[in-house]
This record gives sequence, C-alpha cells and structure tokens, in this order.
Amino acid sequence: MSRISELIQKHCPNGVEFKTLGEVANCFSGGTPKTTKKEFWNGDIPWLKSGEINFNSIQKTETTITELGLKNSSTKWIKKNSVLLAMTGATVARSGVNLIPLTANQSVCAIEVKEELNFKFLFFFLESQYLSLKRMGQGALTSINLDIIKNIKIPIPPIEVQEEIVRILDKFTELNAELNAELNARKKQYEYYLNALLDFGTEDNPKNLGGGGFRSLKEIFEIKNGYTPSKANPRFWDNGTIPWFRMEDIRKNGRILSDSIQHITQEALKGGKLFPKDSVIIATTATIGEHALLRVDSLANQQFTFLTKKSDCDIELDMKYFYYHCFILGEWCRKNTNVSGFASVDMDMFKKYKFPIPPLEAQKRIVEILDSFEALTNDLQSGLPAEIEKRNQQYEYYRDQLLNFQGIKQ
Repeated sequence: MSRISELIQKHCPNGVEFKTLGEVANCFSGGTPKTTKKEFWNGDIPWLKSGEINFNSIQKTETTITELGLKNSSTKWIKKNSVLLAMTGATVARSGVNLIPLTANQSVCAIEVKEELNFKFLFFFLESQYLSLKRMGQGALTSINLDIIKNIKIPIPPIEVQEEIVRILDKFTELNAELNAELNARKKQYEYYLNALLDFGTEDNPKNLGGGGFRSLKEIFEIKNGYTPSKANPRFWDNGTIPWFRMEDIRKNGRILSDSIQHITQEALKGGKLFPKDSVIIATTATIGEHALLRVDSLANQQFTFLTKKSDCDIELDMKYFYYHCFILGEWCRKNTNVSGFASVDMDMFKKYKFPIPPLEAQKRIVEILDSFEALTNDLQSGLPAEIEKRNQQYEYYRDQLLNFQGIKQ
C-alpha cells in the first residue's frame, strides 16, 4: 500500500482523472450465426456465451463456430486480453478476461482497451462495481446495453499505478486459486472415501455388511411430500416461528440444517402436524437429488420428499449414516426420472430403492470418518472453506481500497 501511496503522490497528487469507458476502450457486442445452419457450427473458432462469464479467465469456450459462421453473422473477433462483460441473463454485469482470441454472442460486450488503460486494472475495477452495474439493468431480463457500458466512469491513474495495483491483486487471486485447487483435491478425496466406505456390494452379492442387510426405503421410512402454505394468507406467514425449508436453505447454509430462512405459523400446518427432527429431505423434482438432514421439527416445500424413520421400525439406523448414503441415492434419483412434463423422480421405483444397513457400530464409525472429511471440505466455520472465505473478504477489502480514487481537484 505504501508503494501505491508513493506512486499516487508522485504522479497524481491532485487526484485522478475519470473518463467514460467509451473514451478509453473500444466496446462492442457479438452476434449469433443462424442455428439452423449446421455448416456454421462446430468449427475451430471459439464462440462465447454470456453464461460462461463469471469473474474468470477464459481459455476455451463451450461452443465453436466455423469461418462460414463468422462471415455470415454479426459476431467478430475479440482480441486476446480484452475484458468481457455479460449484458444479460443470470451472469449479467459479471466480467472476465479472455486469454485467447475468440468470438461471442450478442449478450457479451467485448472491451478492447487503449494504451492508457491496463486491461487487468479495468477487470478488477469492473469486478468491484458488479452490484452497482447490475442495478443499472433494465427490463425483465435485467439487461445492460452498450450505451450504459460506454458511459461507465473509470478512474485513469498513471499506468505505473495501474500496474502496481494489478500486481498486488494478482497475488491475492493466485493465493485464492491455490486454496481452491487444494479444496477441489480434498473434495475428490472425500468423494472417493465416501463411495468406498458406503460400498457394500449389492443385495445379491453383499460385502462387508457384518450381519447387516439391504432394506427398501418404504420398509424403513414414512415417505411424504412437503408443501407450501398459501402465500395469499398472511396468517400462515406473519410472525411465523416454524422452520420451512427450501433449496435456498441448502445453498446458503449447507446440508445439516437447524433453522430456515423463512418461517410459517402453526395455523399453516395441515392437520397441525410437523415432520419430526432427524428427517432427511431429498429433492424429487426440479433440482433433483439435493438433500439435507433436518435437526428440528419442521416443514419443507413441495420440491422435497421427507424420509422419516417409522416409529415401529426396529432396525437400528443412524440418520447421519443415511444422510451420507443420500449422496449415492441423489445420483440414483437423477438417473431415474419421469421426463413427461415436469421432470420428477419415479416415486414407485424410489420407494423400492434398497440401501445397505450395516450394524449400528459400523454406521457410527463411517459417520465419524466422513464427518472429518466434511468439515475439511464443506464446513464454512472451519477448514479450507473458512480460510477461502476469509481470504476472499480480505481480497475484496484491499481491492476496493486500492480502486477508491479521488477525482482531480478543480
């Protein structure tokens, strides 16, 4: 930071000039060859979609076009080391940098910088402005157009200052990349051990079950769907205290859940009954196969199927063991769906699905081992995920501080 201060004091003691992006860069959008022309597609020219832009360095694209497709569409070549900005869709306002020459569709803005602007400096600046750029979006698809982009105000400190900022922020991103690579390696290791520990062969050819056996879901569990109380009735929602789970709860808070983002009232319950704690929910429609273990009496929406151990079932089952087996069950669900209309799991087959139940002592040993891996790979309070989150917060803090320039004093 002291080096930056020295450079600013030396080169721009009275502040930094701000210019519009259109003044310091060539901004243009791409285009799409006709999808009905097979000869335009699957060539050797990279063609980028806006959904592939996510604050990343782009070295390849999911789709390619041919020279004929390039000549017969409004898309054009984008120079290497340009900044790319998504103009519509789920990734709107997210930016990236292309490390190869490529083409793009009409939802991508290519920004080819001029000499007074370092492309990585611009990328870091646009990344820091993501939320404010997204708020500029218009229409149902929250789109930002070329005029909006060309009029974005950019600080233009001397190139020496830009390069020093890039050097500092690159160090942060390199460290984060190393941590994420380590996390991905540990996740693969975790998946390997999970599958190995839960591999008890098949019902016809079991192994290592130690006197246990295979049982169907319908033998062990009450299997019922969740539901959504009417949003039109405020008595079901106002001042609610009962957890009501959705997919958003899993995405935000993980798979072992003790509370929900939204709550309902007692009046919202059908028959006044809750699903008991230590039930597992698994998505059998939409985002099929996602699951969680619920540590509270609760309800969930209709996307989920509840699996609650039957009160008269005398088979010893650790629900945390079953929770871990649901990673395998979730994959089975994704492969066994009814695709007529809205995709959903074949529930007749689902109820007949059989899973291995070793002796309780073996279940607890498996849970203990997998809990350790789970903490290292997924726990946001400890292990690598916590370190990555801390580093990301540190990076964002220093990035915003480094890019916080004062305009030239009049």
